[in-house]
Amino acid sequence: MLTIGVDVGGTFTDFVVFDKVTNSLSTRKVPSTPRDPAQAVLTGVELVLGDGVSPGQINSFLHGSTITTNALLQRRGAKTGLFLTRGLKGIFQVQSQMTSGPAYSTTKQRPPALIDELDVFEISERIDRDGRTIRDLDESDVSRAAQEIVARGIESLAICYVFAFANKAHEQRTMDILRDAAPNCRVFCSSDILPRIREWSRMSTTILDAYLEPVLVDYVANLATGLRSLGVATNKTYLMASNGGVMPFNALTLGGKAVHTLLSGPAAAVQAAKRLAESRGVDNLVTMDIGGTSCDVAFVRDGAALEVTSGAVAGYEVFVPMLDIATIGAGGGTIARADADGRLQVGPESAGADPGPAAYGRGGREATITDADLVLGYLNPDYFLGGALALDAEMAREAISRNIAVPLGLDLEEAAISAVRINDVHMAEAVRAVAAKAGVSLAECHLVACGGAGPVHAASIADELGIPEVLVPRSPGVFAALGLLCTDIAEDYVQTDIGLLEDLDSETITSQFNILERKAISEYAAQGFHANQVIFIREVDARYPGQGFEIRVAVDNPQDPETTTLIAKKFHSRHREIYGHCSEEESVEIVSYRIRATIAMPQYQPSSVSPHAALDHSRDAERLVYFEAASGFVPARIYRRASLDLSDFIEGPAIVEQEDTTTVIPPGWIAAMDEFATLVMKKK
Repeated sequence: MLTIGVDVGGTFTDFVVFDKVTNSLSTRKVPSTPRDPAQAVLTGVELVLGDGVSPGQINSFLHGSTITTNALLQRRGAKTGLFLTRGLKGIFQVQSQMTSGPAYSTTKQRPPALIDELDVFEISERIDRDGRTIRDLDESDVSRAAQEIVARGIESLAICYVFAFANKAHEQRTMDILRDAAPNCRVFCSSDILPRIREWSRMSTTILDAYLEPVLVDYVANLATGLRSLGVATNKTYLMASNGGVMPFNALTLGGKAVHTLLSGPAAAVQAAKRLAESRGVDNLVTMDIGGTSCDVAFVRDGAALEVTSGAVAGYEVFVPMLDIATIGAGGGTIARADADGRLQVGPESAGADPGPAAYGRGGREATITDADLVLGYLNPDYFLGGALALDAEMAREAISRNIAVPLGLDLEEAAISAVRINDVHMAEAVRAVAAKAGVSLAECHLVACGGAGPVHAASIADELGIPEVLVPRSPGVFAALGLLCTDIAEDYVQTDIGLLEDLDSETITSQFNILERKAISEYAAQGFHANQVIFIREVDARYPGQGFEIRVAVDNPQDPETTTLIAKKFHSRHREIYGHCSEEESVEIVSYRIRATIAMPQYQPSSVSPHAALDHSRDAERLVYFEAASGFVPARIYRRASLDLSDFIEGPAIVEQEDTTTVIPPGWIAAMDEFATLVMKKK
């Protein structure tokens, strides 16, 4: 009864194998294969099977993937077309006017359009905001456009008619026509993908799904075929979603799911952090998942991961529920170099997995943060990944010297610590900005250091942020893979139906939720689940009449006769919490109804560890390590994490090494293990 969790990162693909019988974990890392991410996944599964595991023992396979994110970043999605209501092509052109960069920059630009202007077709039809038909669908328009779709080789089509959320008849009829007229084109209706108000929100989300879903479906199909070729025949195969839940592989055949996986990779680490918070009895965390190419930052407040209902990925707007995760272009592979003006430039470019840092010996010549960490003594060249990958210290020194020290007239160590320091400050400033936006007090948080490079830099970043305590999980380098074992199946559904709360009653509200719940049960039934397995979480989007945006309000029991009063009270309270004021005398308007339909999954629960015989650390190794606080190299005690006991007390400067990461404990910091084998670092 084994469960495998696999998280694909930019540099390494991480594996966790969980034995449900013994509640034990084993971990593994293999180099990622960016050109074909599935290859690294299958290689890792082969290695697991080579450890004496038979394919029949694998009961579940859970996967966190960056396939849709990378497809969007690299603009290698399907050739996509768009149908919209005649006369309203400006919605596609104007969008929401959101642009990236400084607020008053004169050079701000939108990301490149995913659809060519020639592939946007206007169709005669019109529905009004109440769902009434003003102009019938012109089926001849659809037929003519279908001929152009075929001629132009369009693989995927988004249909986004105005007010389709109120009446989807025209979109559905168009899809029926296209099944016959353009059978090789995949069709996506906005009324299915996102049936809620705001035309660009719905259009942008539908376009993204149409653009990405063929890539994701093909990837998952090929991966499933590869697993079967290895003898892994379980049908319990799941993909991580942006909302922190997982979805079965076969859910992708229902359509409309790709846009829910844009944060598939980083979302899993947040679920693992929640489980860590539960085990330690703490409520507020900031997670820093630092890998080879990026740093993902998220918050857990009052025991719950912060969520948003919209965001931007690579500059493209997406309007689905997702964990509130900010990605920073800083990691172990971040490139540092002297620029033309004689300044040290750190990031955001990364050496990635191929060729990777110079120390990897794969042809990389750029200086990276990993190279700097090696020069400063933080990393052991003979024990990187537990010795599975030997680092070349000489190549790291040459890269730092060639790209930083010589051009800037610095000593080798000065060049390395300068690069690390700038990188750490970049990450700290980004965390501070994200925390301010989310309304999080960092002084009340514990910093969870995860990812292969997180524990190396955590203490320095915590110092910069004024966070007094750092938690390093038992297996931080595969923390996201572990998070896949700490979540349930979860799907989100939304439907707009605008009305004043004072005109509604519990029966009307219940009927709205019932519509969404029946849809969820129907989709889960198609995936092989029973209705009695589904648990519903209900919310409404509410606002004061005339406001442009809504607040999510939980609805505990829609059948309660007092439910409208309870919704109003919660809305006023939440409005005051967010904006500092509320107007309790004002009416409240319900805009949309939401449900999250979940199905419980067997989950990993961290077990406490027992003290073992105390080890004599007096003979532990030492090496010289450079610390800015010490203004140079100082002797640091080297510990192997597997040898640490609950009674051990570590005083910095020290280094704790393990197979998947290295923890740096600077001067002025202390560390000890808690009962769940979490390494807790604190300022003296």
